[in-house]
Amino acid sequence: MTRRIKRASAFLMVMVLLLAGCSKKTNTIQRQTPNSNEQITVSKTDSPTNATSEQKTEPATQESTQPATENTTEGSTEAPTQAPTQESTQVPTQAPTQAPTQAPTQAPTQAPTQAPTQAPTQAPTQAPTQAPTQAPTDPPTQAQVFDYWSDYKTKDTTHDRATLTDEQKKTFNNTVDALIKEAKKLPTKYQQELYVHDWIINYAQYDMANLNAAGRNTDLMPAYDFSAAGIFVYKKAVCQGYAVAFKYCMDLLDIECVLIRGTAKGEGHMWNAVKLDGEWYQIDVTWDDPVTQDGSPVLKYDYMNVTDEKMGKDHVWEDWTHTATATKYNYYEQIPNYFELSEMDAYYTYISAQIAQKSTKVVATVYCPNGDVKAQYDAGTFFDKSKIQWGSASKYRCSVSYSDYYITMTINVTY
Repeated sequence: MTRRIKRASAFLMVMVLLLAGCSKKTNTIQRQTPNSNEQITVSKTDSPTNATSEQKTEPATQESTQPATENTTEGSTEAPTQAPTQESTQVPTQAPTQAPTQAPTQAPTQAPTQAPTQAPTQAPTQAPTQAPTQAPTDPPTQAQVFDYWSDYKTKDTTHDRATLTDEQKKTFNNTVDALIKEAKKLPTKYQQELYVHDWIINYAQYDMANLNAAGRNTDLMPAYDFSAAGIFVYKKAVCQGYAVAFKYCMDLLDIECVLIRGTAKGEGHMWNAVKLDGEWYQIDVTWDDPVTQDGSPVLKYDYMNVTDEKMGKDHVWEDWTHTATATKYNYYEQIPNYFELSEMDAYYTYISAQIAQKSTKVVATVYCPNGDVKAQYDAGTFFDKSKIQWGSASKYRCSVSYSDYYITMTINVTY
């Protein structure tokens, strides 16, 4: 019995001591509660569990909203009775104040959203403008891209500039505008047509280099050789380029013009026909710009507004549905010094009349229907001194130029 009383007394003493210790700890926490989370944690460092709490609290106080929530959670798990005190004092003060302060700090996240929106807008706008600049350096072939025959029959010439850069399109338009502006200054449609004929021949040349490089296989040649762009931008083309460029100008001058497709001396060819004063005339600008061995330019008029009969001597057409029989606007008919081979008496009369007027330069052209003039006729046929009245002329010097069907005599006279 005495033993039990002693044990009970000892037990009561222990309880009293424990209660006194708890009272101290509670007082410490209550005094520190109004302060920061760091002070609360330090008062709990007398247990290993709270030491862990201290390590988590230090980074939490440096990070704003989420660390504050961590501290609150730890406080509630270790001292459930004190959790309400910590939640009521700390959560309201930290959560509301920190949440709004961070919402604006996230606003700069809109700056990165602008960077991506600028990158895509710049990339697409530059890519399309740079892509066409590479096209002319490696032009598509005529077989791959164009059917100018059908395009030009319907006056659809937009494809001409499909592969040109903006700068080349400007060159195309400016060149054509200047040409048409000058042509329109002339009073008649024939003179406008003649101006374009001469301009194309003097401005461009037949592209023998590309034709030979392709082994005369036109499907392997650059597309511009077959387009008006060949003439107006690249200054070189083959027969189709000449023909479509000529038609393009005739359309702008309101001169009715068509393309004719066929062969010339057995090779594929394209040329034109124009309608003047209700009559059709065939014209081959390409063949009036012959290729010379030394590359020197030559301007001819052998195929300028000729009849079907004359063109048919070396051209065969496939789809020419009109008839060209008129001679009024043939180039040589428009000049006083043109004669047929059967008009040799008139030819010499004309030369004599020019010398009587003391002309220092007399030019006369004769058309020879059988062709191959140089082989069939010598210069003496067209320069018989006994048939010319020299009058007061003291000296003269003559020269002869030949083409397939024409011979032109030039006499320089000194008095």
